Amino acid sequence: MAWELLHTGCFQHRLRLEGESQVEHVEQIVSDYFFACSLKVTCDDLARFSALLAAQGEAPAVSSARLARDHVSQVVTLMSSCGMYDGSGEYAFAVGLPPKSGVSGGIMAVAPGKLGLAAFCSTVDSKGTSVVARYMIEEICRAERLSVYLGDDGGGSSPFLVETLPGPP
Repeated sequence: MAWELLHTGCFQHRLRLEGESQVEHVEQIVSDYFFACSLKVTCDDLARFSALLAAQGEAPAVSSARLARDHVSQVVTLMSSCGMYDGSGEYAFAVGLPPKSGVSGGIMAVAPGKLGLAAFCSTVDSKGTSVVARYMIEEICRAERLSVYLGDDGGGSSPFLVETLPGPP
């Protein structure tokens, strides 16, 4: 996979060191990826990061970190499309918020302009998603009508739905 990503230009930001072979370059990229995947993250960390994303990159009450708005938009869009791996589409229908899960059992979700959510439980389903954490976030979203696919009135009038015209009599 790393070779394919390198070939398509995904790692142009990581310059190849002088004297570094292409194999060494790819091995370092994979090592960097594994390091990023191995970071210790708590549920509190997920909640703070999701709140930062929900606040478009500036949330002084929860983090001194700042993120560029265009980066936040890109991250939240990617979360919507693949943040739950193979379960992303199903999650979008059921919950309606951009999520990110990890096989450790943590899930965070972003209600843009409103709030960030995070939950953790180590029991995961066949897709690597925490069963209890997903249920908790899904219930909060349902109770508070947080789905980004609902209309402004909180009802089911989504701008993404198209009315079906009646057929001939």
